[in-house]
Amino acid sequence: MFLDNIFKNVRNSNELYSNPEVDNEEITSFEAGYHYKANRVKANFNAYVTNWTDRTLSSFGTDDNGTPDDDQDDFDTTTLQRGITQYHSGAELDARYRATDWLSFKGFISAGSWTYKGEAVVSTYNAETNEQIGETSTVNRDGIKVSTAPQFTAGMGFDAKITTGLSIDARIKYRDNHYEFTNENTSIEDYKGDQLGSYALTNAGITYRFSLGNSNKMTFRANMFNVFDKVAIQQTDRFGYFTTGGRTFNASMRYEF
Repeated sequence: MFLDNIFKNVRNSNELYSNPEVDNEEITSFEAGYHYKANRVKANFNAYVTNWTDRTLSSFGTDDNGTPDDDQDDFDTTTLQRGITQYHSGAELDARYRATDWLSFKGFISAGSWTYKGEAVVSTYNAETNEQIGETSTVNRDGIKVSTAPQFTAGMGFDAKITTGLSIDARIKYRDNHYEFTNENTSIEDYKGDQLGSYALTNAGITYRFSLGNSNKMTFRANMFNVFDKVAIQQTDRFGYFTTGGRTFNASMRYEF
């Protein structure tokens, strides 16, 4: 696991926090699954429960030093949210059906419940001097939803061989139960549970592959992303929001020898 919340300055230094020290994070997880295969059908199902304790979440900001009209004395800050627990549970199913020798379908569904548990100890520091700014506070985060990803997704698609070497494919993916960002000072008493709007995106592509003799092969590939030009909010953080963007295209050529 990659951690960047144990360093005083993750961009410029490998110095670890020492006051306060960052506790080791502990992850306890259980997962069970089942694989099914018969004739033209393949399916996988799994369910999971994860308890992630003693998390340390860091965020960065700027303090105006009490002079909002003068940015010359501003300084960078680091805020630590320590001792928080994340509890994740959910289930996932994916399946593939080969309808004919030239046509196959696939799909998946994933549903989960990801929440914070317990209280977080929140403190803010001068990023340059590591001196604490203000008092340490305890924030009740119990029951607040984790906002890093949608907690329900589903999708389906197909692959079709049109003729020798030529194939087309398409996928649609639906996202829902994606909660808006909450900062380290949001308590369950103030939590509204606002969600981002649900949306679906469709991607499609075409591939043409042919032989140039011997082991030489050429492959052309073209993709259309977000076919229906759907623009939706896909993520929020303390600085604002990110959108899906509009319709885009790309193409590639691959030569094998």
